[in-house]
Amino acid sequence: MFISLNIYVCSRKSFLAEMKINKKELSDIRLNYQSLSEPDEDASVVDVVRKMCAMQAQDFTAAKWAIACRANGLSEQDITNAYDKGEILRTHLLRPTWHFIAAEDIRWLLKLTAPHIRSVLKYRDHQLGITRKDLEKSSKLFEKFLSQDEQLTVSELKHIFEKEGMDVHENSFYHYAMHAELNEQICSGSLEGKEVTYALMDERVLVAKEMPREEAVAELISRYFRSRGVATLPDFLWWSGLPAKDARAGLESIRGSLETFETEGETYFLFSGTQKIIKRENLLLPAFDEFLISYRSRKWSIPNDVQPTAISSNGIFRPVVVVDGQVAGIWKRTAKGKRYVLELTLFGPIAEKDKGELVKRCEEYGVFTGVETAINIVNR
Repeated sequence: MFISLNIYVCSRKSFLAEMKINKKELSDIRLNYQSLSEPDEDASVVDVVRKMCAMQAQDFTAAKWAIACRANGLSEQDITNAYDKGEILRTHLLRPTWHFIAAEDIRWLLKLTAPHIRSVLKYRDHQLGITRKDLEKSSKLFEKFLSQDEQLTVSELKHIFEKEGMDVHENSFYHYAMHAELNEQICSGSLEGKEVTYALMDERVLVAKEMPREEAVAELISRYFRSRGVATLPDFLWWSGLPAKDARAGLESIRGSLETFETEGETYFLFSGTQKIIKRENLLLPAFDEFLISYRSRKWSIPNDVQPTAISSNGIFRPVVVVDGQVAGIWKRTAKGKRYVLELTLFGPIAEKDKGELVKRCEEYGVFTGVETAINIVNR
């Protein structure tokens, strides 16, 4: 299954010293820490999401595949079931954008990240003409119509808001909803067909962690480095959206557990154990996968000359093909009748054995979706 295997067994102090860090090694470490080169055995949907802390999820379908890539044997239905049960939730956090998180983590993550997200929203709220009075009224409407475990779709809520005299044109409704999310009033409900719903958080989330801000910062930065591997402080700042002062304080609080090394004028940090297995594998990763989006700089995992193909100028992270630890192409799924066609567009020629591995990944995707899948591999 794997192209090559290198095993490093050394103490925490000597781990980085024993390695000659180069582009492929650093990318491989990240793949390993993210459970992509060696998916976690027997991990549940919640296990994966909890470990990653937050997984970008504005593309709902892609985010489900991102979870499945990090555990053995999870199907798309398994992830939908966990979502419908409220074991994982989808809400606005961090930079901000949609993220999957474990339900138990929602309150401390919102309390930590909501203040700076609200400051980000102010300008757009002003553009949309949303006033404090509008937000107060929208909050009352959410409370009234989602009470007693009621879950309503976006279209249903928009209709209610319009009847109550609220402006829902452009993105107004989504700003009302985002403020209600940040206030810990509403969160994602179960799916209704293919439509997402909202529910009252107090009725949907019965058990959730609470922690002081300093502890929450330390928890977030600890989970980041434990699940993302080698990274810089600017990487964490990009991913978390936290103010630099908070991030530096959080880093100092866990500094004793981190190794550091410098390359190309940048300081990198790593949680390391007594044994680390680094494997390289060929992968199909979804749009907005944490393998790329977790880091401010993607130079270690994707050649500069092809970055614009994989990551658009307006911030769209396309599904990527990974060969030997490096992004080697993009892919897309097209529905043709009752089957999917997966078209892989490679940036250059690869070995036949690597193509064989990619075919296996495509077959695994078919098993994940439960839909017959055809494969087409082409060179750009």
